[in-house]
Amino acid sequence: WNIGYAEGQLSDYRKYRMECRKTDDVINLIIFISYIDIEEAWDEELLEYLEKEGLFVKMSDSFPYKIETEVDSNDNVFWSVNITVCDKNHSYIHSPIGMTKFS
Repeated sequence: WNIGYAEGQLSDYRKYRMECRKTDDVINLIIFISYIDIEEAWDEELLEYLEKEGLFVKMSDSFPYKIETEVDSNDNVFWSVNITVCDKNHSYIHSPIGMTKFS
């Protein structure tokens, strides 16, 4: 179930796209950013970078996430950062970025 999306630019001019999705009782925030010049980044570095850029705020010291690379139809490589926002028992993060509803 798709909730919404947002697109923008980070302070280093890197563009991002965020999508918020719900599956059963879990809401996830997926952030897509270019792989260029941060190919060697560790998971923790990527999470810290995105948090400092204001894309999300931690509400818990630890939270479920999955980070992987993906390739689009034009052979562009990008990071896919999937963070659990909440489940039926816990809230882990929130995003201050306004989302546009999927049509």
